[in-house]
Amino acid sequence: MNRREFLQNTAGVVAAAGAVHGLEVKGQGAAHAVEAWPENGTLIPDEGWRLWVDQKAEWKQDVIFLPEDVSQTADGVVRGKGEPLPVNAPMGGWAVLSGAASGSVPVTLPGSVEQHFWGKFGAGADGKPRPYLAEEYRYAPDDPVPLNGAYFGVSWWWREIEIPASMQGKRIFLHVRGAHLRAEVYLNEKLVGYSIMEELPFEAELTHAAKPSGKNVLAIRITNPWGRFDWVDGLNEQWGAVKIYRSHGFGGLDRGMTISAVADDGARFLDAWVLNAPEPQTVQVHARVLTPLLAGHISAPTEQLLSFLKVEVVDPRGGKLVSSRVVKQDVGGEDAELDYTVTLRCDGVELWDLHSPRLYHLRLIYQTKDAREDDRTIAFGFRSFAPEGLGSNALFRLNGRRMKIYTSISWGYWGINGMWPTPELAEKEVTQAKKLNLTCLDFHRNLAKEDVLRAHDRLGLLRYMEPGAGKMAIGRLPSGVAASAN
Repeated sequence: MNRREFLQNTAGVVAAAGAVHGLEVKGQGAAHAVEAWPENGTLIPDEGWRLWVDQKAEWKQDVIFLPEDVSQTADGVVRGKGEPLPVNAPMGGWAVLSGAASGSVPVTLPGSVEQHFWGKFGAGADGKPRPYLAEEYRYAPDDPVPLNGAYFGVSWWWREIEIPASMQGKRIFLHVRGAHLRAEVYLNEKLVGYSIMEELPFEAELTHAAKPSGKNVLAIRITNPWGRFDWVDGLNEQWGAVKIYRSHGFGGLDRGMTISAVADDGARFLDAWVLNAPEPQTVQVHARVLTPLLAGHISAPTEQLLSFLKVEVVDPRGGKLVSSRVVKQDVGGEDAELDYTVTLRCDGVELWDLHSPRLYHLRLIYQTKDAREDDRTIAFGFRSFAPEGLGSNALFRLNGRRMKIYTSISWGYWGINGMWPTPELAEKEVTQAKKLNLTCLDFHRNLAKEDVLRAHDRLGLLRYMEPGAGKMAIGRLPSGVAASAN
């Protein structure tokens, strides 16, 4: 019996089991089955987007830029290695994206081209589906039945967004949770952002293209050059002059984009995170703040600090302030970037546990004595998790109590669009894992997704991310080791 015969023979059993024990799968139009979560910015609606496939757009010989190569000048020009990046308008001009463009479809995020156009712009040279290649599907040589209907090329995702009049004169930023693969961000036909980091979050500054209180059209040009459709890590693939890892083969966007603004001469948070400590009621807070030159940055011990960081722990159930600290001491950092590390101990807080996943909010405020300049809120739990007895009687402890890791892998192929979960699907994965008495799930050879991490935190399940294709990052494999797709 080959693999396909086995799957066909077991399909009936699986379907019957699903009919008895399965849960209703909510569509994308349903209300998100999640409780309030701190968003750092104003959410751009997931609904109201349009998608258009730009079949004739050129991309195969494009120059690719890594994050360290990309910068933005004071007047808003996006550069790659010091040179302005090309502005790639849609084939046919920007008018193509006016309203309901011919051939476009209305979409709700998260989404992929394949979700809406599978088999219509196929991977074959004639535009039709073709047999999978071995580097796309490991069983292709033995299983010619399935055909690859993915679209490899350029697509456009756009909608009008609201930029309020209150943002006039401020620096305005767009936060994107993830895209696959290359994302070129345009606001009002001006290039404002670029990312080649597959499925990872990135920012774009909208300041010089924005029209506060006016009409603003956000358009994201996605290029999906290739991808895998199985569990294998895959090999690197050539794109122009560089080699890039083959991830999943769906081109599209995650949901939950936000916009935010800070004063033109104000400070803003670049990043912030919370690390747990061996003592479960203690956490280590990290923050990176970008400040205007000479605005609060200490250059000599005797200088007065003009601005400071305020750290608060809040109970979201009633808004009670659990802990508060003002950080005024000198901090590390280069130029106008400040790096903060603050250790907080909060006696009496409830711990996060698998059976009682208690969450608190960390609220960071960067301000002068006269005004708040920026803030950031992070949901987190007080807990400790660590091994002990390595080399003798090894075990894991969660909050000081022994626990066992019962886990399974998740390949990251999500229903509906293939690449990103809806909040409902992320929650369903956790609830079904808990019904099986699992204590953990793995991101198996795929990157973490925001809605998945939120569901784990809220519902009480550990998550582990495997490195996946780590050998591809070595640059040169050890002597005698051949590259493979496994």
